Amino acid sequence: MREPDRLTHSPLLCGLLDRPIPVVASTVNRMGSPQASIVWAERRGDELAMFFMATSTKMRNLRHNPRLAVVSVDDRHLHGPGVPAYALLTGSVDLRAGEPDMPDRLARAHGNPNGYPWKLGEFNTVVMTVDRVTGLGPVHGGTMGGWRRP
Repeated sequence: MREPDRLTHSPLLCGLLDRPIPVVASTVNRMGSPQASIVWAERRGDELAMFFMATSTKMRNLRHNPRLAVVSVDDRHLHGPGVPAYALLTGSVDLRAGEPDMPDRLARAHGNPNGYPWKLGEFNTVVMTVDRVTGLGPVHGGTMGGWRRP
């Protein structure tokens, strides 16, 4: 098994993931079709954490198949008109009890000073261990993609 890419090896990737921008999280339905949603996430070292409602399709899919793909679009780095850089992170998840402060903390980080603005039912904290980083990123160090070190 190959060693997971370490997010902290790339300051540009860390900078992107530390910005308060929504990401697209994709799971796989039981019938094999993709299910994608825009969510808030936070980087925790080499992991990503987010929260999903306990009864959501995302959680049902992750209980069946704990693999997740996350796309983060970087509108600050363009490869041409209309072609933003992006990072695609794939990995497995650990499903945990919901961290009580997480929805309010992420809502504030994303611009809602009063915290999470909607009625909140039972939720889970989902922590993703990243296995692979790809995408179209700034070129540095001689590697195309540039989100991770060669």
